[in-house]
Amino acid sequence: DYGPLAFDIPHRFVASAIYELPFGPGRRFLDSGAAAAILGGWSVNGILTLSDGRPFTVTSNDTIGTGQCRITRANCIGDASPDGFDPTIDKWFETSAFAAVSGRNYGTCGSNTVRGPGSKSMNMSLFRNIGLGGDRRLELRAEVFNLFNWVNYGFPAANVSNAGTFGRITSTLGDPREMQLAVKFYF
Repeated sequence: DYGPLAFDIPHRFVASAIYELPFGPGRRFLDSGAAAAILGGWSVNGILTLSDGRPFTVTSNDTIGTGQCRITRANCIGDASPDGFDPTIDKWFETSAFAAVSGRNYGTCGSNTVRGPGSKSMNMSLFRNIGLGGDRRLELRAEVFNLFNWVNYGFPAANVSNAGTFGRITSTLGDPREMQLAVKFYF
């Protein structure tokens, strides 16, 4: 069972930023007046996450009778990602590199030897704080999750015995773009 753990992600990049707009009382521009009251107190926030895919195991139908708690791995007969191979959702890895187990044998493939698709997301928000005197304030929030509506794919079908779907990605992870508005009252 030697191989990477199911949650192994070799490369992951996360960047976050908060930018308070320079308008309004106590700021660089429009320190006073009606424009300061309208444009003051705003901030823009963002979080970008880019991640490599997690590994998974290519399997075969259980011909040994080991039961539900044991995974029967496929036989490895080639490279799942040969040079020049371009993964698509219809063929995420080189499917001819695997064969079904026959007879009463265990498969030769290791655990978690193929990587699934990576993921990416960009979340942004726009906040405005309005002072109401003392410790009281109102916060207006507009938030967008998955700003660019990026599609993150799930694992491909990994059972070599199911030739019709083997190597194909048929699911997505996460949600499409979501937006929400909120008002918070701090007292």
